[in-house]
Amino acid sequence: YCSIFPKQNLLDRKELILLWMAEGFLQQIHGEKAMESVGDEYFNELLSRSLIEKDNTKAEEKFRMHDLIYDLAKLIYGKTCCCFESGEISGTVRHLAFHSNLYDVSKRFEGLYEQKFLRTFLAARNYLYGEYCVTKKVSHDWLQKLRHLRTLSLLKYENITELPESVSILVLLRYLDLSYTSIKSLPDATCRLYNLLTLKLSHCEFLTQLPEQIGNLVNLPHLDIRDTDLLAMPAQISKLQDLRVLTSFVVGRE
Repeated sequence: YCSIFPKQNLLDRKELILLWMAEGFLQQIHGEKAMESVGDEYFNELLSRSLIEKDNTKAEEKFRMHDLIYDLAKLIYGKTCCCFESGEISGTVRHLAFHSNLYDVSKRFEGLYEQKFLRTFLAARNYLYGEYCVTKKVSHDWLQKLRHLRTLSLLKYENITELPESVSILVLLRYLDLSYTSIKSLPDATCRLYNLLTLKLSHCEFLTQLPEQIGNLVNLPHLDIRDTDLLAMPAQISKLQDLRVLTSFVVGRE
């Protein structure tokens, strides 16, 4: 799965575990351990076998795949996992990630528009500065056709100010990342994504409110609202008993 990221891409332990959760890779045994704990064990296993390694050039804890391991993973799983640049991809690809460009126009993604069975569409974290934009053909037209999607990231696309109501079609979605976008509010349709496990809205500086019906997201344990401009939390959020809120101010458990 890690081979969907660009070569030498920095991996974050917590982030990767959330992605594994969304894809259904983590199995709980009779509810004895939380999925996050299972994921932590998997991650440590990869470390112990040197399949991933700590990056010692960064102050924070980040990891990389060794180049040879990455190349081997691409060779074996290249038909289902893809690090996308542009152009056509195989119809067998299910997991896809890419680095955002400053201007991701329609032409970059036109080779994907016939893909209807993707499970992962992931804008990988780009550490370069700039204002990133994506065509509305992706965010409003094409994505609503991906009914098998589990993981969706539109990270850092600052021209995104809203999601269409048709997002409710993505009923299998478990991970949604809109961090660093200019989104002002979420449509009520978001509250019909009942399988959602992770909702990331960090650094959405124009976000002032969450949907009143957010309590309908009964499976949601992870909500990231760091550095937003939220004025208050909806009353229904108290229905989410297992929710862990990551925030810059005290709303819930961090």
